[in-house]
Amino acid sequence: MSDEEASRSLSVLKDLNFSFVVTDPKQQDNPIVYVSDAFLELTGYTRKEVLGRNCRFLQGPGTDRGAVVKIRDALRNEASCQVQILNYTKDGTPFWNLFQISPVRMGPKNVLAHYIGVQTCLPARFETSERTTTTLASGESPTSVDKSCAGSVHVAPNDDDIAFKEYESLAKLSAELALEKWGSFCESLQIPEAAQRSAGPQAAGSLVDSVSQLPGALLTSLARIHQSIVLVDATNSDYPIVYASKPFLSMTGYSWPEVVGRNCRFLQGPETNADDVQQIRDAIQGSRSCSVQILNYRKDGTKFWNLLHVSPVRSFDGKIHFYCGVLMEVPANAHPFTQTNASQHLGAVGAVRIAVRSQQCKSS
Repeated sequence: MSDEEASRSLSVLKDLNFSFVVTDPKQQDNPIVYVSDAFLELTGYTRKEVLGRNCRFLQGPGTDRGAVVKIRDALRNEASCQVQILNYTKDGTPFWNLFQISPVRMGPKNVLAHYIGVQTCLPARFETSERTTTTLASGESPTSVDKSCAGSVHVAPNDDDIAFKEYESLAKLSAELALEKWGSFCESLQIPEAAQRSAGPQAAGSLVDSVSQLPGALLTSLARIHQSIVLVDATNSDYPIVYASKPFLSMTGYSWPEVVGRNCRFLQGPETNADDVQQIRDAIQGSRSCSVQILNYRKDGTKFWNLLHVSPVRSFDGKIHFYCGVLMEVPANAHPFTQTNASQHLGAVGAVRIAVRSQQCKSS
């Protein structure tokens, strides 16, 4: 594979704009072989300072021994684990880290190849929770980085239990995405297991910018919309999916990693009407909304009638950044274009627009 092809393969990792590292357990001390830009931003280290080191450099005087032991036990057993731990940035600032670690297995024998470690920054208010497994050293306070962490998930002050569960879900989802993308990268390069350890740090310097993925706060806001929706990137000519709701995944039978980054055409099949598809394309090209009843297919090949509503999602400057697709399964002989269905469609689109613009307000 050429350097250009390798760079394209690695660009899918660049799209994951949350904090994570990849380590190689085959090497002595399980060193980091890949690090995301978000990790560098969170911790203040440079890529050169991180690659080749064990993650323990994030520990400090207030890091709880019990949390470290849980991580070591998971590594020893080649298992996943999630633990709340106090870590430190390069300048010594402490921050609460909901750390999720997962093994990456490769090949027909399912051999352990790497570990994915995802760092999810927590607000300091979780320090007093019974869930906390770490203790601050005397005089330390994680409030210095708390402001930057607070943007990850936006909740009411008294919703800590719900908020923590959302952080847990976000960490697991991030780990699932990173696992899928890293595994695909290794397979695309067809790297022998013995050589995979050297691919990460060598290729890391050749990463190129790609489409930005959704911030954690926006992901959490979208997750509160309990309808079958997808959000696609209008700035990319192939309109790839950047968000898919749980009801969408349940309806279609696909997992999150199987749909993110793909055009929605994978839902089409041999009996999908080409005129219906063209109607959707015309609406997108005309920057307008449309509703159409279209025959789609689940992952297992079963057919279902989908009352699909597609609508542009504009930013404050009027530019279309996303298209929102709202899917509603309807009987084949039904008359789907009712006021109730239209209200549900428009309600979902409205909620998406509010979520997107709220994120813009936080970012500005």
